[in-house]
Amino acid sequence: MTLYVVGFISFAFASHGWMMYAFIVPYALAGITGPAIQGIISTQVAANEQGELQGIMTGFMSLASIVGPLLMSYLFFFFTQKNAPIYFPGAPFMMGAFLTCIAILICRQALRKHHS
Repeated sequence: MTLYVVGFISFAFASHGWMMYAFIVPYALAGITGPAIQGIISTQVAANEQGELQGIMTGFMSLASIVGPLLMSYLFFFFTQKNAPIYFPGAPFMMGAFLTCIAILICRQALRKHHS
């Protein structure tokens, strides 16, 4: 998940298009996060509860797919309009980094409880 944070912050401050090609490497490597977390979570519930768990996870992903674009497009609009407090088109990426940091903290707490 830390690679996601590195990728988001890199995207936020990219000043040239070619930089995105370099910054996509850590971001793409972070793609293993979803399956890894899903694997860890699935070991925490009984076999007869797997469907319920997968349904909840899919529901949260669907909710994020609805709320995420609305929030991020508003942030982009807000920080790129004429009377913006600061002009910063990378604001949505910084929000992504911030939310990912919160997710890291939540994951650490949950894993600490189950593995200590």
